[in-house]
Amino acid sequence: MVALDLASLASVARLCDKLLKKGELFDVIIANAGRDGHSVLGHTTDGFETQFGTNHLGHFAFINRIASLIRTGGRLITCPLPVTATPTSISRIPTLNGPL
Repeated sequence: MVALDLASLASVARLCDKLLKKGELFDVIIANAGRDGHSVLGHTTDGFETQFGTNHLGHFAFINRIASLIRTGGRLITCPLPVTATPTSISRIPTLNGPL
């Protein structure tokens, strides 16, 4: 278990640094965390609107920093909305390379 606050680019950078230093490869990364559109207007620690900063900028910064840790043939799955993944539903999530 690791801590990550997608609303803080400093938190994203700290976790990425730790993961890159450790160097373990990922078979699958599912970018699913996020805020819904009904949240009260707020701002991230970096001054961005909360939903945009968390759902887009946080994920973008995280994935781009650790992209080198995705194993050859591994998968990056992004979900436009927060979803609950079950073994049945995860097998139906489309990816650029086809189903899992």
